Amino acid sequence: MSWSTSLSPHGGSVRHGSHGKTYKRNTARADGRRAVKPGYPIDAREFTDDEVRKYLAGDRIECLLCGKTYKTLGRHLSVIHGCSDEEYRRRYGLPFTGGLCCVDTKRRHAAATGRTAAEMAELRKLARPPQAFRTSAVKRRQAVSSSLRLAGRERVTSTVDVDAAIATMSAEDVTFSEATTKLGLGHSAVSDLIRRTAGLRERINRAHDALSFVAQARGQRMGARFIAAIRLLRPSLSDHRIAEQLGVTSMTVNNARRRHGIP
Repeated sequence: MSWSTSLSPHGGSVRHGSHGKTYKRNTARADGRRAVKPGYPIDAREFTDDEVRKYLAGDRIECLLCGKTYKTLGRHLSVIHGCSDEEYRRRYGLPFTGGLCCVDTKRRHAAATGRTAAEMAELRKLARPPQAFRTSAVKRRQAVSSSLRLAGRERVTSTVDVDAAIATMSAEDVTFSEATTKLGLGHSAVSDLIRRTAGLRERINRAHDALSFVAQARGQRMGARFIAAIRLLRPSLSDHRIAEQLGVTSMTVNNARRRHGIP
C-alpha cells in the first residue's frame, strides 16, 4: 500500500495510507476531543464557596467549557480550548490556591513529593499569579494610609525632610536614595514632592555632584565633575588607567564616556 501525507483540518500533517484510514481515525479523534456537550460552556460567573468545594471534591473534575470530565484540566484547557489555568479560574471565580485536578490526583502528587497536606497547601499559595499579590498589597497600603489619615497620624513628607536628606548626603558621602532610606522617607512621596517643588531637583543634583566618585558610581549616576575629569584625562590615558586614578571601574568610565560622546 502506498503512503502519502495530507494536511489535517485541525492543523499539522497526517501520514496515511491510500485508503485514508489513519487520516479518518485521527480526524474523528480530534473532532471528539473538541466536541461540546449540550448546555455547555457554562456562562462565566462567580462560584460560591460551597459550589467550589463540591466542584473540586469529586473523583474526576468537569470542564465547564465542554462538559467532559478528567483527572486534571491543565493540558486539556490549553490544547483543546486555548485557555490558560488563570483565565479559567478568573472566569468562574475558582481559587488560585489549589490545582485543577481531582482529589485522587492531589493525594498522589502529595505522596510523590513526600509532603503533608498542610505543606502542599502552603506551596499552592505560591501558584497565585503575581497580579493577585500586587492587588492585595495595594489594597493593604490603601487601607493603612486611610486608617492613618482618619487617625491624624499619616506621615507627610515635606521640604524639611529633603533638606535633611541633602545634609546627610554631604555628611556621610551617600547618594540621595541612600540618604532617604536612612531617614525612613518613602521614595514615592519624595519623588512626588520633587516634581511639585521648583528648584528641589537642582539642589539634589548639586549635592550629588559634590559626592566622591565612588559614591556617584554606587548610585549609577556620574556628575559633571566626573565627566570633566574624563575629558581632561582621556587624550593620554585609557579607560582602565582613568578608572584607577578616579577610584571607579573601567566600565563606569566607558559608559560615561560613550553617554557624553567623549572619544
